[in-house]
Amino acid sequence: MAARQGVLPLLPFDLDGVVAELRRTTFPGIEGDVACRFSAEIEVVAQITTEPWPGCRGDIEVNTALNVPGTPIEVIRAIVKHELLHLVAPPELVRRWGRWYREIHPQAFLMRQFETAPEFQTACEWLKRNFGRQLKTDRDGSLVIHGRRVRKGGRRRVAKAPDPD
Repeated sequence: MAARQGVLPLLPFDLDGVVAELRRTTFPGIEGDVACRFSAEIEVVAQITTEPWPGCRGDIEVNTALNVPGTPIEVIRAIVKHELLHLVAPPELVRRWGRWYREIHPQAFLMRQFETAPEFQTACEWLKRNFGRQLKTDRDGSLVIHGRRVRKGGRRRVAKAPDPD
């Protein structure tokens, strides 16, 4: 599988600089490398992917819809903080209706977010004002740009751009 390529940032600040600042001030215990870039390949506002063992690299992808000069650094900071929080408050397996589910935003995550990122609600309000009816919340609590997430069999599928050949 080919590596994903980022998109040229149009913001007046550096995404990796935001990650470094938040790791220094809010999450000093996070080990390993964490990179951040814009991606046209995701449907959610942002996501973090990690290796399944401690101390390994994490990659934060931010939807290219936010790659516009008018996006405030406070909104990007709140989104990146939310994604970094996934490294310290991971998903939990919960049993509902006789089936096991992976809950991405369990209660422990939401409580920790309330403590460490009270500005997240303000960032969500900015997203709603600027994306209007395009912005939706899916059943796991992720913000999705309307019409871009496809679910089949409970799994997420990423819409891929056609090959240039």
